[in-house]
Amino acid sequence: ADYIPPAALSCGLIMVPHGKTQSNNEHLFQDHSDSALSQLSPEGAEMARRGAAEFVQQYAESMKGNLDEWVLYRTPLSRTTTTADCYVAALREAGVEVPDPIVDPLLLEINQGSWAGLSVEGLAAAGREQDAVLARAYRDASFFAKPTDGSGESKLDVLRRSADWLRVLEARHGSAKCNVLVFGHGTFQNCVELLLKCYPDKSAADIFNRNPSGGSHLRRGEVHILTPLHVHASDADAKL
Repeated sequence: ADYIPPAALSCGLIMVPHGKTQSNNEHLFQDHSDSALSQLSPEGAEMARRGAAEFVQQYAESMKGNLDEWVLYRTPLSRTTTTADCYVAALREAGVEVPDPIVDPLLLEINQGSWAGLSVEGLAAAGREQDAVLARAYRDASFFAKPTDGSGESKLDVLRRSADWLRVLEARHGSAKCNVLVFGHGTFQNCVELLLKCYPDKSAADIFNRNPSGGSHLRRGEVHILTPLHVHASDADAKL
């Protein structure tokens, strides 16, 4: 049977994964806390500023006349707040008076519970051998691996949350013919991409790939268009 996504989105959807953090650079697992490790690094802040500048160049003019047709969201965590702030500041400087993004806890990233702050190697060094094996399986594309103490989520758990969020998003905005701009997290975004079949030529493992030597399609701090945007005839020159 043909695959049917959890929601057929009729709103435009853009997702921007936050810029890099120390946890990203060191391949540390994370939870839902705002630790020092989860703040944007200087490199991550520059990613967000660069992404914001590109977004303004591409969309600011079309947004000015149709601002009521754009909705912005972010998660409660500071790394998405900082990323969103770069975009909001750049848009306002360009004369687009966007409101502050709506804070939506439904967009939260995967919670890796008692693995937080540790890498695969760190778990092994702490004598948590079974957790280290599961953490390695997670990194190697397992959709079921999570902490042995039950404190965190698997990718499958986040897929379920993402499916629920897509249904909520369509219920909120599907009839409005608007564009939704989300400042969020990489793994949650990957779940949405998989559910919407944004990359039909990529395997599920490829979509979630974080191989530092290359191969990941995720561009931190930058725009990813997941569903077609709504534009007016007068915006025919907009680059979609």
